[in-house]
Amino acid sequence: FLMLLLVLWTGCQKQTEIETHQFSAAETIYPTDEKTDSMVVEIDMEIPTVLPVDSVLLSVRQNILEQVFGKRFSALSPDEAMWAYIRMNQDEYRQMNREQLEVREEDEEKQSELSDDSEEEIDYTFCEENYISARVMEVVGNVLAYSVEQYVYMGGAHGIGTRFFYNYDITTGTLLREESLFAEGYRDKLTHLLRHNLVMQTESLHSDADLANSDYFQENIVPNNNFCIQSGGISWHFNPYDIAPYAYGDTDIFVSSEELKPLLREGVTLW
Repeated sequence: FLMLLLVLWTGCQKQTEIETHQFSAAETIYPTDEKTDSMVVEIDMEIPTVLPVDSVLLSVRQNILEQVFGKRFSALSPDEAMWAYIRMNQDEYRQMNREQLEVREEDEEKQSELSDDSEEEIDYTFCEENYISARVMEVVGNVLAYSVEQYVYMGGAHGIGTRFFYNYDITTGTLLREESLFAEGYRDKLTHLLRHNLVMQTESLHSDADLANSDYFQENIVPNNNFCIQSGGISWHFNPYDIAPYAYGDTDIFVSSEELKPLLREGVTLW
């Protein structure tokens, strides 16, 4: 295992060590013994192994496994969860393609009966991919920011990549959401900040009018609870299709701590 060590300094300069381990698993799954098609599953995860409070460590680890694999896997160890998830993918892949494989066999028989000069061609592929990469991004104050990236291809013109962020209070194990950080009435103000900063951070945009006339789905540029707390502010992440056509890819909008501090709930200190 690769062990990483993160160091957290609190306001009173007390040093807290946070250790992590790297876990990996990979499998190529075949629908039949012929091994002509396959599903590839690869998982690479960085998991906290040491936090200041053991009960908090357990809570954070279980929530990470739940977010990545689903609730049914949260009570397992990281290794057990990864391999159980791979086996689940194996069963679903074979089950989903069983009927189509039977259809392909029938069509292959039909293909063999066609004349050599026939332009009709029948083709099936059952190649799929599922890649997961999860890691600790940063520790800011009492908050651990965590990232989960996944790329899935199940046929068609292209696969789809997504990224989700999770922020944990390492003193309680609580998964932080916008509602727990920002005061009542924050949503409209934060929406304005997101749209304004998107304009400021995008070369092709120079004004709110440019944004309104662009291909961005302006009505979707709103707080989405997919954010990463950083040392200088918070970055909101929007996956493909969230706020723009697929060709735009994913979008990150950074809002500085100075802009966000007036929106925080009383008693919430991030920076």
